[in-house]
Amino acid sequence: MIRKAKSILKKAIILAKGLTGIRLIDPVEVYYLPAHRIVYPVLSKAGCSSVKLKLIRHYVPDFEAAFPEIHQIHPEELSQGRIKRIMFHRIGQYRDFCVDKKVRLVIRNPYNRYYSFYHGVTSGRNTLYRYPSGLDRVLKFTPMIGWKRLLAVVGKIPDYLADRHFRSQSYYLDSEVRKKASSTEVLELTDFIDNYSVISGKLNDQVTRSDQVIQLNKGQTSLPLAEFELMQKSSIFKSRYEKDILLYQTMRGK
Repeated sequence: MIRKAKSILKKAIILAKGLTGIRLIDPVEVYYLPAHRIVYPVLSKAGCSSVKLKLIRHYVPDFEAAFPEIHQIHPEELSQGRIKRIMFHRIGQYRDFCVDKKVRLVIRNPYNRYYSFYHGVTSGRNTLYRYPSGLDRVLKFTPMIGWKRLLAVVGKIPDYLADRHFRSQSYYLDSEVRKKASSTEVLELTDFIDNYSVISGKLNDQVTRSDQVIQLNKGQTSLPLAEFELMQKSSIFKSRYEKDILLYQTMRGK
């Protein structure tokens, strides 16, 4: 009984701090390469497992892992401290950490990413707000939630209160991060996987064994044309992910 009361109190404090903006309900997570001062923010539903695998293979070329087991792997141990996983419970802490560092953001087409998020919720594969806050019983998103209802709810939740699965990708590269970082770069997931050097930051480098990374969790949530058109016509989607759409179009040179 006492343990349950403590758990409820802890969750209430986390929720209260989140609602007041003191603390992120879902922390910002990054992979950091200290020897090169390179920061790779971890973006859920944007190929984060493939990014993790590629970073590990840079230091451990023969490393193999499948999805979803890759999520249980600790890159710091495998890389002997050359890849650090860091979490920030306040956005200001993350912004300050990026000072004089190279920030490389690997993103996904916003429409594909949102559909992957929707599919993860409705299939029961992703339980929002479960980790690390444990607020999934308070902030419930059941698999039975419909397309319109899910988008309506997500559209009202600002990024500082958002679960990582639907938080805007642009949140990790806002104006403050751009000012403080020594350099910033935005990459599409497929380019990063296929022909990008994680250290030199160059595309079209000669691919080595460590760069030959299969895309994990691929092809399970292809975006149907009907859903794509729904998002294109939705004022809620456009308003919620306006900055993501602009970020992606700018990266693609459109």
